[in-house]
Amino acid sequence: MNEATRFRSALLKWKGCEASGRPVPGNSVLNASREVYSRAIAVGLTGDPDKDWRAVRSILQDGGCSRLQDVAKEVRNVRLLERGTQLRQGLAQNWRDFGGYRNALSITRQSFVQEHFSTALKPESGVVVMNMHKAKGKQFDEVIIFEGWPKRVRREIVANPDRIVTSNQRTGLMSQARQNFRVSVTRAKMRTTILTPRDDICVLLAATEQ
Repeated sequence: MNEATRFRSALLKWKGCEASGRPVPGNSVLNASREVYSRAIAVGLTGDPDKDWRAVRSILQDGGCSRLQDVAKEVRNVRLLERGTQLRQGLAQNWRDFGGYRNALSITRQSFVQEHFSTALKPESGVVVMNMHKAKGKQFDEVIIFEGWPKRVRREIVANPDRIVTSNQRTGLMSQARQNFRVSVTRAKMRTTILTPRDDICVLLAATEQ
């Protein structure tokens, strides 16, 4: 909420500068995201949902805004364009009707809702990759929880954004992390395997965790 308030204040200040003809502060938190936005709206869309989605995702990923880089990373897990032909057809038809993706948000939302109800009762088969939230309500023979590859400098872990607990620090409220972890473990019928860095074991697995 503090971050949202900070961005809202920066946006109001930005609009105030534009309205009065004054230059936008060079240290504005919105400068990086504005640059990425400008590149995104300038990209030449083709009407092919797959190509266009990847083009915009690349802009978010390669831009200078770390928050939008995180968005680009997370949407790879969503696998948006693998949700069936209905989403592709809906976006493609929208392009043919209006020359652009005018109703992209509503089409995407509808696709997610329909997929949820169509697959809720369908048993999973093969190897399925999903985040902890997606696993809720499902059952598998085996569950493998992977905490990601740590980033190291001189053999020391300096970052690992894929931890079960943010930064793997036992600080603040961890009830949501514990709940996600509990849900994931209990999705397994027979076996659960947890892959965590040997030299930085997940704090929920440490001996002092209560």
